[in-house]
Parts: sequence; structure tokens; C-alpha cells
Amino acid sequence: PQEGNGTDSTTTITETMTYVKDVESIMTNNCITCHGGPAPSANLSLNNFNDVKAATQSGTLLDRINDAAAPMPTSGLMPALNREKMQKWADDGFIYE
Repeated sequence: PQEGNGTDSTTTITETMTYVKDVESIMTNNCITCHGGPAPSANLSLNNFNDVKAATQSGTLLDRINDAAAPMPTSGLMPALNREKMQKWADDGFIYE
């Protein structure tokens, strides 16, 4: 499907991104330490597909992982490829498999 959403994304990834194949490991390695478990930081849980999809759809997650002034994770911006994968996953329609 054509997205045509007019974003200024610099994504060069051509393969389809999925939660299980691409996004879950990014969340596990970068976000779950603070945004997981029974009392997630800022009351933002990124424990599972539905949580991550909701945070991405609201714009919050993509904004924060790309915000050099106040990045998430707080240790600094994730590698560009991980951020591009997250954007591509959103552009691809939040595929689970």
C-alpha cells in the first residue's frame, strides 16, 4: 500500500518492518529497563505490541526517540537505523508478525 503521508522521513529501508522481527528487540534493548514492568517510568508502558503501537500512533514515541535535546533513551539517540526501523514500522501500518 502507498502511504503518501508527506513525512520528511529519511528512511532508506525497503523491507517491511514488523513488531516481532524488528521492533520488539529495539524496545527490549533500549526502552524496557525504564518503561517496563508494573510501574513504568512516566506511566508509559512499552511492554508489548499494543503499548508500543499506541505510543507510536500518538506521536510520543517517534518524537522522543528523534529528539536530540531530550532523547529517549536518556543516554542519547538510538542509532539512526533503529529510529528508521521504528518510522518504517509505523509507515508500514504497525504489522505484528
